[in-house]
Amino acid sequence: MCLPNMFGGDFRYQIGRYATLTDPKSNKFEVLVDRVNRAFFLARGWKAIRDFYGIGLGAWLTLVFVGNREFDILLTDRFHKSIAYPFFDPPMHFLLDESNLQATFDDHLPPITSLLAYRHNITDMFLDSQKKLSEYDVT
Repeated sequence: MCLPNMFGGDFRYQIGRYATLTDPKSNKFEVLVDRVNRAFFLARGWKAIRDFYGIGLGAWLTLVFVGNREFDILLTDRFHKSIAYPFFDPPMHFLLDESNLQATFDDHLPPITSLLAYRHNITDMFLDSQKKLSEYDVT
């Protein structure tokens, strides 16, 4: 997921190699941040979010930057219905295995996303159902 360029320009000194995404029930997910030129990408860590919330065919994720490498998140399914946030006491905290990850940004990456720590491979994706879009879907 690429963060908007304006956001990267305004907050580039507050964005580190790792970020924490926190849901309304205080469950936390650590994600890897990659930088290509001045663009920031949230890379690894998405599988934990997918599995934790049971997201099968996608969802909408709203990020709210709260500072110090932290984002609050809100999730809705593809039809904009709220996704339940599980409650745990204490809240769950998912961390990345940092043993094989570079601790700092690589400032010499060329401006292509294929060099990111993680990227989608279009050949691994398939469409198993189709939906005709209505006016509600595109407005």
